[in-house]
Amino acid sequence: MAQSTPALTLKVVPPSSATQIVLLATLGDGISIKPSIGALIPTNLSDLTDNSFTIPVGFSGRIYFFMSPKNLTPSDLKRMVPTDPASINTKLTSLRYDFVEITYDGTPTASANLSSVDQLGIALSMKALDASKNKIQSVGYKSSLRDIFNVFNPGNKGGAIPDSFTRVLSPLSADESSRPDLSAYLKSLDGKTINLVGNFDGSTDGNKVHHNALPFSYTCNFQHDTVVLKATTVSGIQGNIEIPDLADMIFPCEGAFNVPG
Repeated sequence: MAQSTPALTLKVVPPSSATQIVLLATLGDGISIKPSIGALIPTNLSDLTDNSFTIPVGFSGRIYFFMSPKNLTPSDLKRMVPTDPASINTKLTSLRYDFVEITYDGTPTASANLSSVDQLGIALSMKALDASKNKIQSVGYKSSLRDIFNVFNPGNKGGAIPDSFTRVLSPLSADESSRPDLSAYLKSLDGKTINLVGNFDGSTDGNKVHHNALPFSYTCNFQHDTVVLKATTVSGIQGNIEIPDLADMIFPCEGAFNVPG
């Protein structure tokens, strides 16, 4: 007699910096998560036994993790954690968040994708354990801002701006605590003048000569909701570039995390 595919138990290990973790699941095919998380119902991690929950075979959806440095009241949860998946973005929540997208089919095989908001999300990692608690596989996004700076700064000695780690609209300091979430960081840039100058193809030959590379030169008065880059008179490419909903641009990292049966 063939054995049925077992449900999959997931245990969440929160970082020490989080006072409260709130989970929110989006589900495919109307399948419920048991025992304690319903579809699109914010659930405190502390309310789950052993910080764990179980998903059945056939589950397909995302599980969001909202992290707060302080305890949230029920009214805070209602105001800060949107229950419409299309509304989960940095405009409507000031909480740091990330998600894992999981598919658990009936072969049995589980697969997941870890994603992270660029430098400002929650570092995520996942381990698969067998029945004896032995590790089968692990994957994760573990680079902190400080790790990233330590890697890039030494290689910038001969750059155009030496001894300075410069990214477009990204933190220029390794102090994560000063930027608790992406929305707050972008809003802190409102009203600042930002200039972008360079060459479109960005490549050079052995003599460091650019070929077929029109220069670009854009300027803008930054606004966190919609960014309009205006070409200056010296730009080789004319025309404005509009970037709506900048705060909602989420960058994927890692790839599929597959756990065979």
